[in-house]
Amino acid sequence: MLILICDAFDPGLPAKLARFGEVTDDMARLGEADVALIRSKTKATAEWFAGAPKLKLIIRGGVGTDNIDKVAAKERGVRVHNTPKASGIAVAELAFAMMIAVPNHLVKAHTSMVAGEFLKKELKRTELFGKTLGTVGIGNIAQELAKRAAAFGMNVCFYDPYVDACGGYTKVDDLKDLFARCDYVSMHLPLTPETENTVNADVLAGARNGLVVVNTGRGKTVDPKAMVAALQSGKVACYATDVWQKRPAAGRRPVAEGAQHAHGAAYRREHQGEPPAHRPGSGADHRRVREGGLTMARIFNFSAGPSTLPLPVLEQIQRDMVDYKGTGMSLIEASHRGPAYSEVRRPPARACASCSACPTTTGSCGCRAAPRCSSG
Repeated sequence: MLILICDAFDPGLPAKLARFGEVTDDMARLGEADVALIRSKTKATAEWFAGAPKLKLIIRGGVGTDNIDKVAAKERGVRVHNTPKASGIAVAELAFAMMIAVPNHLVKAHTSMVAGEFLKKELKRTELFGKTLGTVGIGNIAQELAKRAAAFGMNVCFYDPYVDACGGYTKVDDLKDLFARCDYVSMHLPLTPETENTVNADVLAGARNGLVVVNTGRGKTVDPKAMVAALQSGKVACYATDVWQKRPAAGRRPVAEGAQHAHGAAYRREHQGEPPAHRPGSGADHRRVREGGLTMARIFNFSAGPSTLPLPVLEQIQRDMVDYKGTGMSLIEASHRGPAYSEVRRPPARACASCSACPTTTGSCGCRAAPRCSSG
């Protein structure tokens, strides 16, 4: 079996995959490949598939699969996989960073200081606390964003015609209603014929005045002309995005106001190597399934639905691939049967160097031995 790595992944991935077959990044061998690993750079069109007659599986290292012609893949019997949870935290953090940057005028404050100005009273800040965030779509990334917004004291609601309930957040059945009630709206949609230009002039016309729109999903889900008009009228205070209908020309400002970013939310060091769920110290390290246990794994794809693997096979694949969940090989979703619960273990308290033998109980130094320690 020949595994072809088409785009940039972690340098250690080929060695991990070598036990499954020959691994190469030589694109001249596309016609020989049985498996192809891609990211967003490769466009797997019908012509591309025609040049890969032996291909059986294509894996997209990331969430969106709009760069894969799934009709052509199905016609050729090629299974299509993605890695839906690989970049969830990274993209959610960028979206939330934009939500923090906008009301605090971080970009303007920085650029004005660089220009020799000292703007203070001119930059009137607002808080996220008590504001309402609405997510369009409530998938993995939107749920991670919702957690962070709730931690900041925001009210969270969502619009998703395919989901009835999620995380205790308020479901809004009408998209226009979502835009009318929210201070912030974050877009989390895949690009399909159904979702193209979801945010259009009609939707924006009924939006709350001064709305902030964040888009880290797909650029074509927002009508750019309608967004520019809403920015110019003041209906939308800011459009914060790292995705575009097409890549902006050099030196050209795509929109008048906003927090603009090249599409790189998923390109973090963790996404290229260890996935967040398996990094040392993460919550997943402290969860233990007490009863039932791991019984099967499901590998999802768009063409053929889920398939079940025996546990021994799963365990072997996990040993070889689980550390590469963020590199295009996160195909495994473990499921559990029977009662199960999570246990989070906190590290033991540890006194700081200056107070390891401190007998007091005031805890004023704030070290992890508090309240036994008052040094510091």
